[in-house]
Amino acid sequence: MRLPKSIQINGRPWRVIRNKRIYGGACHTHPGTIEIGNVANNDQEFEVLIHEILEGILLSGGRRYENNADEQMFCFDHHEFIAITKELSAAIRPLFGTP
Repeated sequence: MRLPKSIQINGRPWRVIRNKRIYGGACHTHPGTIEIGNVANNDQEFEVLIHEILEGILLSGGRRYENNADEQMFCFDHHEFIAITKELSAAIRPLFGTP
């Protein structure tokens, strides 16, 4: 799969980079990067990209938390869910060649 060079998340460009030193993916709010590592196939690579985009949206919107067991938790109501889906749609729309 040909990865995009950048994605817009919450109106801010995030670089998308391939990192063969990791398995799966990672996202970092500062400086705004998404890393795509080693994956089994193109389908998994697309899933990892969508996962990291969505996690970037949730992180930058203050919707991800760490609980006492160091687990990542996400919290939002339905109104926020609608906003999240709009942000995700805006982020991936260019991948499909739609304005």
